[in-house]
Amino acid sequence: SFNGVVNDETCAGNDGAIDLTVNGGSGNYDYSWPDIPTNTEDISGLVGGTYSLTVVDQDLVGCSRDTSFVVGTTPAPLGSISGDNTICLGESSDITFNLNGTGPFTIALRNEQSGLLEAVPLLNDGDVFTVSPAVNTTYTLESITDANNPACNFTGTPEITVQVRPEVNASFVSDVSICFGETAELVLDIDQVGAFEVTYNDGVNPPVSGLYTDGEVLTFNP
Repeated sequence: SFNGVVNDETCAGNDGAIDLTVNGGSGNYDYSWPDIPTNTEDISGLVGGTYSLTVVDQDLVGCSRDTSFVVGTTPAPLGSISGDNTICLGESSDITFNLNGTGPFTIALRNEQSGLLEAVPLLNDGDVFTVSPAVNTTYTLESITDANNPACNFTGTPEITVQVRPEVNASFVSDVSICFGETAELVLDIDQVGAFEVTYNDGVNPPVSGLYTDGEVLTFNP
């Protein structure tokens, strides 16, 4: 008779093993593992899968036994991050964690601007972590540790860059004077490039909103 102690593979690390113990017979055995090129009693360096074994007693003709062992595997956790790519100065951005494995997960998220790791709490799939950078900042997901197997880590470089737009200042280039009944044209002075939602009013009519860029002309009929 015989039995085997199976050690599962961890983190796809080719570290599975089968420790075989054989009892009875002459003690002079031949071991045949068809799935791998070895004839030793114990085998190691295994990936997850099924391993067949034939044990032959070389001193007892016709005395053999077949069996198989299943080596399990614990895959490394996987993950990615996503979130708001652009915020205004003083606002916050939620980074969403997409995680595969067994949570809660220990996360290493590096702020590439400061070079430091963020104080991310234990997270589960779909959880968010809020950041409030003052300048454009890239956040790199350096590692994920599975709750069931602390030795099983994901290592990669998923990253997200949060772009911080400074405060927008807008005004009119200059005052204008018109006669009663005429239309006033005022030139917008916006201190940044791009289109911005501007709300304005002439003090008489309801406020008007629209997307405008620097240098556009607004008309008023006061």
